[in-house]
Amino acid sequence: MSSPTGLSAALEGMVERHDMPRAVIGPDGKWHVRQKGALHPVAVNDLRLLTEDRAEAELARARRERSTKIYDPSTLPLFDVRVSQLKSSSRLHISLDLLIADGGTLVVLLTELAARYADPQRHWPALDLTFRDYQRAMQEAEDSPRYQRARDYWTARVADLPAAPRLPLAAHPADIDTPHFRRKTHRLPAAVWQGLRDRAALHGMTPSAALATAYAETLNAWSDGDPFTLNITVNKRPPLHPQMADIIGDFTATSLLAVSTDPQAPFSARARKLQTQLSQDLDHNEFTGIQVLRELARVHGPDRATIPFVFTSAIDAAGADFGQAVSGLGTMTDSVVHTPQVHTDHQVFEYDGELVLNWDSIDELFEAHDIDQMFQLYVGLVERLSTQDAAWEAHATTRAQPNRPLLFDAAPVPTRSHERRHSARAAPPEQRVSAPE
Repeated sequence: MSSPTGLSAALEGMVERHDMPRAVIGPDGKWHVRQKGALHPVAVNDLRLLTEDRAEAELARARRERSTKIYDPSTLPLFDVRVSQLKSSSRLHISLDLLIADGGTLVVLLTELAARYADPQRHWPALDLTFRDYQRAMQEAEDSPRYQRARDYWTARVADLPAAPRLPLAAHPADIDTPHFRRKTHRLPAAVWQGLRDRAALHGMTPSAALATAYAETLNAWSDGDPFTLNITVNKRPPLHPQMADIIGDFTATSLLAVSTDPQAPFSARARKLQTQLSQDLDHNEFTGIQVLRELARVHGPDRATIPFVFTSAIDAAGADFGQAVSGLGTMTDSVVHTPQVHTDHQVFEYDGELVLNWDSIDELFEAHDIDQMFQLYVGLVERLSTQDAAWEAHATTRAQPNRPLLFDAAPVPTRSHERRHSARAAPPEQRVSAPE
């Protein structure tokens, strides 16, 4: 990052072009877009005169501060961009509240930021579409026959929708005051990732369905048994306008996926069953997972309205490669997602042609070796599915619970009132954007 000043100019241009980087939540619970004009210069931390060990310590501190930062949604900005200058390179730190962005939006944001930095003279057309327009369209759709059809579908399923997985926990969620997330990550090389895609296609399914099944079966092997329900994140960018793919905002919705494993069926059959159920659910996604959780709370009580195990795939929708998105800014070295009321958040996406598998879990909630072993179990299954035809005919993984006294619970980790309002999975009561002020 040779020019922090150039990066500041690129950031300012992007903030001026889009509305959501200038939005806050007001006392009325609605988004309010501020007028253009406030500056957000990129802060610079010069580490060039420090020893290598001291510089690494400063980088670790910057990562820790950025990754644990809690934003006040009523105060701008809901993002932070800064640069650490090293002797032979620079490190770019980006932190933002997922109220104003999602995984797909990060690709949009990073791609535009990199392009503006590389070519400061490039002309960017004004956006005729805003996130406010999108939200208005979603609200108007609630009067449509498709919405009524989706609501009927989910309200009929609420009575029998299973609870979340019950995994061994090291502490009760209510006893955790300040959760800290830890990331486990693994990459499949491009050739191995291609093997997974080829074998999934041969069995008539998407790679996302295969990975979701592997994730569900890992949780099943470590839990007290299925059936259970997973929280599936869905990116809802309907083709309402030619600029729909260009705007910044949180287009995340959720869908609740019921999982029931037949241990005697081959993996391919189990994955096709999951894909069929997910496809049917997504055909009724006008009634969102948040709304289904409210119905669960109404019918079964608030304890059931928590599905804290999340699966997020960014590999089938837009085909976005995060490596390409950040290529103009450098190479991604570290990342983490903090989501209130979530125990484990699994994300899959492409980076420079490789498949990235990330697990973000709460440190205090699980024994470290339990998460390590679960992740190893999952990665091993994914690698076999990528390289061995026989893995697609294998029976389900047998129970792998530790042989010791365990606490099972699926309750949410408590969050502070202002933190709860900026969960990437749980929207505020009203997600309405007002006109610029």
